[in-house]
Amino acid sequence: MTMHSVLLLDHQPESLLKTLVYLDFQVDICRDLPSLKEYLDLLKQGELRQYNIIILNLDFPGVNALEILSQIRNSEIPSSTPLITVSETENHYYKVAGLRRGADATLAKPIEPALLLAHFEALNRRSAWRLEHQLDEVPQNQGQNHAHERTSSFLPTSLTKRESQILEVLARGGSNRDIADNFSISETTVKNHVSKILKKLNLNNRTEAAYLFHQHMS
Repeated sequence: MTMHSVLLLDHQPESLLKTLVYLDFQVDICRDLPSLKEYLDLLKQGELRQYNIIILNLDFPGVNALEILSQIRNSEIPSSTPLITVSETENHYYKVAGLRRGADATLAKPIEPALLLAHFEALNRRSAWRLEHQLDEVPQNQGQNHAHERTSSFLPTSLTKRESQILEVLARGGSNRDIADNFSISETTVKNHVSKILKKLNLNNRTEAAYLFHQHMS
Protein backbone atom coordinates (compact mmCIF):
# COMPACT_ATOMS: atom_id res chain seq x y z
CA MET A 1 0.00 0.00 0.00
CA THR A 2 1.32 3.46 -0.93
CA MET A 3 1.92 5.64 2.09
CA HIS A 4 -0.37 8.67 2.00
CA SER A 5 0.19 11.81 4.05
CA VAL A 6 -2.55 13.58 5.99
CA LEU A 7 -2.53 17.02 7.61
CA LEU A 8 -4.78 16.80 10.67
CA LEU A 9 -5.93 20.15 12.08
CA ASP A 10 -7.62 19.02 15.26
CA HIS A 11 -7.36 20.13 18.89
CA GLN A 12 -8.50 16.67 20.03
CA PRO A 13 -6.84 14.35 17.51
CA GLU A 14 -6.46 11.21 19.61
CA SER A 15 -9.38 9.11 18.35
CA LEU A 16 -8.96 10.15 14.73
CA LEU A 17 -5.20 9.68 14.94
CA LYS A 18 -5.65 6.09 16.08
CA THR A 19 -7.87 5.47 13.07
CA LEU A 20 -5.39 7.07 10.65
CA VAL A 21 -2.46 5.12 12.09
CA TYR A 22 -4.51 1.93 11.93
CA LEU A 23 -5.10 2.66 8.24
CA ASP A 24 -1.32 3.15 7.78
CA PHE A 25 -1.38 6.86 6.97
CA GLN A 26 1.47 9.24 7.70
CA VAL A 27 -0.01 12.03 9.84
CA ASP A 28 1.14 15.55 10.71
CA ILE A 29 -0.89 17.02 13.58
CA CYS A 30 -1.74 20.61 14.41
CA ARG A 31 -3.54 20.74 17.75
CA ASP A 32 -3.19 24.32 19.06
CA LEU A 33 -3.87 27.85 17.86
CA PRO A 34 -0.22 29.01 17.42
CA SER A 35 0.56 25.94 15.33
CA LEU A 36 -2.59 26.45 13.29
CA LYS A 37 -1.50 29.98 12.39
CA GLU A 38 1.95 28.69 11.39
CA TYR A 39 0.43 26.01 9.17
CA LEU A 40 -1.88 28.55 7.55
CA ASP A 41 1.07 30.82 6.77
CA LEU A 42 2.94 27.90 5.21
CA LEU A 43 -0.13 26.91 3.20
CA LYS A 44 -0.49 30.46 1.89
CA GLN A 45 3.17 30.44 0.85
CA GLY A 46 2.80 27.17 -0.99
CA GLU A 47 5.17 25.34 1.35
CA LEU A 48 2.79 22.50 2.19
CA ARG A 49 1.85 20.88 -1.11
CA GLN A 50 2.75 17.31 -0.16
CA TYR A 51 -0.44 16.29 1.62
CA ASN A 52 -2.83 13.89 -0.05
CA ILE A 53 -5.69 14.91 2.26
CA ILE A 54 -6.36 17.68 4.79
CA ILE A 55 -8.72 17.13 7.73
CA LEU A 56 -10.09 20.10 9.70
CA ASN A 57 -12.05 19.90 12.96
CA LEU A 58 -14.80 22.53 12.78
CA ASP A 59 -14.88 22.65 16.60
CA PHE A 60 -11.31 24.01 16.78
CA PRO A 61 -11.43 26.49 19.72
CA GLY A 62 -10.52 30.14 19.47
CA VAL A 63 -11.04 30.48 15.73
CA ASN A 64 -13.77 30.67 13.12
CA ALA A 65 -13.15 27.25 11.61
CA LEU A 66 -15.26 28.02 8.54
CA GLU A 67 -13.07 31.05 7.85
CA ILE A 68 -10.01 28.82 8.27
CA LEU A 69 -11.54 26.47 5.73
CA SER A 70 -11.89 29.34 3.26
CA GLN A 71 -8.29 30.39 3.87
CA ILE A 72 -7.07 26.87 3.15
CA ARG A 73 -9.01 26.73 -0.09
CA ASN A 74 -7.62 30.15 -1.09
CA SER A 75 -4.04 29.16 -0.27
CA GLU A 76 -1.38 27.78 -2.61
CA ILE A 77 -2.25 24.12 -2.09
CA PRO A 78 -3.51 22.39 -5.23
CA SER A 79 -7.25 22.89 -5.63
CA SER A 80 -7.54 19.15 -6.22
CA THR A 81 -6.33 18.33 -2.68
CA PRO A 82 -9.28 16.66 -0.89
CA LEU A 83 -10.39 18.42 2.30
CA ILE A 84 -12.56 16.73 4.92
CA THR A 85 -14.19 18.52 7.83
CA VAL A 86 -15.09 16.72 11.06
CA SER A 87 -17.20 17.73 14.04
CA GLU A 88 -18.23 16.35 17.39
CA THR A 89 -21.90 16.62 16.48
CA GLU A 90 -24.22 16.00 13.53
CA ASN A 91 -24.74 19.71 12.91
CA HIS A 92 -26.48 20.35 9.59
CA TYR A 93 -25.44 24.00 9.60
CA TYR A 94 -21.76 23.07 9.79
CA LYS A 95 -22.19 20.47 7.08
CA VAL A 96 -23.85 22.87 4.67
CA ALA A 97 -21.52 25.76 5.48
CA GLY A 98 -18.47 23.51 5.24
CA LEU A 99 -19.44 22.25 1.81
CA ARG A 100 -20.07 25.79 0.64
CA ARG A 101 -16.63 26.89 1.84
CA GLY A 102 -14.82 24.17 -0.08
CA ALA A 103 -14.97 20.94 1.93
CA ASP A 104 -15.27 17.76 -0.12
CA ALA A 105 -16.90 15.77 2.68
CA THR A 106 -18.12 16.27 6.25
CA LEU A 107 -18.03 13.59 8.94
CA ALA A 108 -19.10 13.39 12.59
CA LYS A 109 -16.89 11.86 15.27
CA PRO A 110 -16.38 9.08 16.18
CA ILE A 111 -15.53 7.88 12.67
CA GLU A 112 -15.38 4.20 11.85
CA PRO A 113 -12.13 3.22 10.06
CA ALA A 114 -14.02 1.58 7.20
CA LEU A 115 -16.09 4.73 6.62
CA LEU A 116 -13.05 7.00 6.72
CA LEU A 117 -11.11 4.78 4.33
CA ALA A 118 -14.07 4.64 1.94
CA HIS A 119 -14.19 8.46 1.90
CA PHE A 120 -10.45 8.63 1.25
CA GLU A 121 -10.73 6.23 -1.66
CA ALA A 122 -13.68 8.10 -3.16
CA LEU A 123 -12.01 11.49 -2.76
CA ASN A 124 -8.76 10.25 -4.26
CA ARG A 125 -10.66 8.99 -7.29
CA ARG A 126 -12.34 12.38 -7.65
CA SER A 127 -9.03 14.16 -7.07
CA ALA A 128 -7.36 12.18 -9.83
CA TRP A 129 -10.22 13.01 -12.17
CA ARG A 130 -9.97 16.71 -11.37
CA LEU A 131 -6.22 16.70 -11.97
CA GLU A 132 -6.72 15.10 -15.36
CA HIS A 133 -9.47 17.52 -16.34
CA GLN A 134 -8.49 20.74 -14.62
CA LEU A 135 -7.38 22.27 -17.94
CA ASP A 136 -10.66 21.48 -19.65
CA GLU A 137 -12.61 24.66 -20.31
CA VAL A 138 -16.38 24.88 -20.27
CA PRO A 139 -17.91 28.06 -21.73
CA GLN A 140 -19.41 30.10 -18.90
CA ASN A 141 -22.82 30.45 -20.52
CA GLN A 142 -22.99 26.73 -21.25
CA GLY A 143 -22.55 25.92 -17.55
CA GLN A 144 -25.26 28.41 -16.63
CA ASN A 145 -27.66 27.06 -19.23
CA HIS A 146 -27.51 23.57 -17.78
CA ALA A 147 -27.37 24.45 -14.08
CA HIS A 148 -31.10 24.00 -13.49
CA GLU A 149 -31.13 20.75 -15.48
CA ARG A 150 -28.45 19.33 -13.17
CA THR A 151 -30.44 20.41 -10.12
CA SER A 152 -33.68 18.80 -11.21
CA SER A 153 -31.96 15.52 -12.12
CA PHE A 154 -31.68 14.35 -8.50
CA LEU A 155 -34.74 15.94 -6.89
CA PRO A 156 -38.10 14.25 -6.39
CA THR A 157 -40.34 14.57 -9.43
CA SER A 158 -42.96 16.20 -7.20
CA LEU A 159 -41.01 19.46 -7.41
CA THR A 160 -41.86 21.72 -10.31
CA LYS A 161 -39.10 23.14 -12.51
CA ARG A 162 -39.43 26.53 -10.82
CA GLU A 163 -39.30 24.97 -7.34
CA SER A 164 -36.12 23.10 -8.31
CA GLN A 165 -34.59 26.35 -9.54
CA ILE A 166 -35.53 28.16 -6.34
CA LEU A 167 -34.09 25.35 -4.21
CA GLU A 168 -30.74 25.71 -5.97
CA VAL A 169 -30.54 29.45 -5.30
CA LEU A 170 -31.67 28.90 -1.70
CA ALA A 171 -29.03 26.21 -1.16
CA ARG A 172 -26.31 28.52 -2.42
CA GLY A 173 -27.18 31.09 0.23
CA GLY A 174 -29.71 33.23 -1.59
CA SER A 175 -32.21 35.20 0.49
CA ASN A 176 -35.89 35.59 -0.41
CA ARG A 177 -35.00 38.96 -1.93
CA ASP A 178 -32.21 37.37 -4.02
CA ILE A 179 -34.60 34.69 -5.27
CA ALA A 180 -37.30 37.23 -6.02
CA ASP A 181 -34.87 39.40 -8.01
CA ASN A 182 -33.44 36.40 -9.83
CA PHE A 183 -36.81 35.18 -11.08
CA SER A 184 -38.65 38.53 -11.23
CA ILE A 185 -41.29 37.47 -8.72
CA SER A 186 -42.46 38.91 -5.39
CA GLU A 187 -41.03 37.87 -2.03
CA THR A 188 -44.48 36.63 -1.06
CA THR A 189 -44.42 34.27 -4.03
CA VAL A 190 -40.95 33.13 -3.00
CA LYS A 191 -42.18 32.35 0.51
CA ASN A 192 -45.02 30.31 -0.94
CA HIS A 193 -42.61 28.37 -3.16
CA VAL A 194 -40.25 27.68 -0.25
CA SER A 195 -43.12 26.44 1.92
CA LYS A 196 -44.21 24.06 -0.83
CA ILE A 197 -40.64 22.82 -1.32
CA LEU A 198 -40.25 22.07 2.39
CA LYS A 199 -43.59 20.29 2.51
CA LYS A 200 -42.90 18.17 -0.59
CA LEU A 201 -39.43 17.18 0.65
CA ASN A 202 -40.68 16.61 4.21
CA LEU A 203 -38.19 19.09 5.65
CA ASN A 204 -38.45 21.48 8.58
CA ASN A 205 -36.46 24.51 7.41
CA ARG A 206 -34.23 26.09 4.76
CA THR A 207 -31.06 24.71 6.33
CA GLU A 208 -32.27 21.15 5.89
CA ALA A 209 -33.23 21.95 2.29
CA ALA A 210 -29.75 23.36 1.60
CA TYR A 211 -28.16 20.31 3.22
CA LEU A 212 -30.22 17.98 1.00
CA PHE A 213 -29.15 19.89 -2.10
CA HIS A 214 -25.42 19.83 -1.24
CA GLN A 215 -25.55 16.20 -0.13
CA HIS A 216 -26.75 15.15 -3.57
CA MET A 217 -24.51 17.54 -5.49
CA SER A 218 -21.29 16.61 -3.65
